[in-house]
Amino acid sequence: LFTYGFASGTRPSTYVLRKVRGVEVFTPIRWRHVKFMHDSVVIHVEKSKTDPFRFGREVVLCDTKGEVNPYADLLHWQRLMRSVGWDDPDDPVFIDPGTRCQITYTAFNNLIKKIVRLAKITSSLRVSTYSLRRGFVTSGCLAGLPIAAVKALCGHASEAHRNYIFVGEATKKNYQQEIFKDRLSVYGWLDEAKVADGA
Repeated sequence: LFTYGFASGTRPSTYVLRKVRGVEVFTPIRWRHVKFMHDSVVIHVEKSKTDPFRFGREVVLCDTKGEVNPYADLLHWQRLMRSVGWDDPDDPVFIDPGTRCQITYTAFNNLIKKIVRLAKITSSLRVSTYSLRRGFVTSGCLAGLPIAAVKALCGHASEAHRNYIFVGEATKKNYQQEIFKDRLSVYGWLDEAKVADGA
């Protein structure tokens, strides 16, 4: 759940259940939206707030073979879900194995805050489910992705992604960018020259 949220850069409402006044806002990804390839996984995000016509978009996560590897984590998660009989195409991808219910936005938010507290992480920034999306934007910029590429990968319609970038000198020095190298090869059109030309 954490590696997917960070590596996909998608809004939390596309993978955990979020309700406003008791009404489901978006349909979180289900197994029918997930397609495993040889060294990547393609996720069809059916709805988002910047997709009013509900055309959806594809998110590709590659096998990074590194510490942060959403491809391997999702594959492992699928095998685990199959072992307990939760692999129907219409089943949500992320459920709580204990309650067998969809993980909600609030529960995920509380889990992140609990982990931050237990890890004794201190930050002036508010930590929440959206921190994973902000981490994706910041990490993409540190890895050298053009800002237009980051915007496209996040599905941002506005310049809001610029408010997500939090960079310190120590982070720049120590940052590992493996997670983005393969993404650029998949999204070949997201190279700096083509983005600059407006392609």
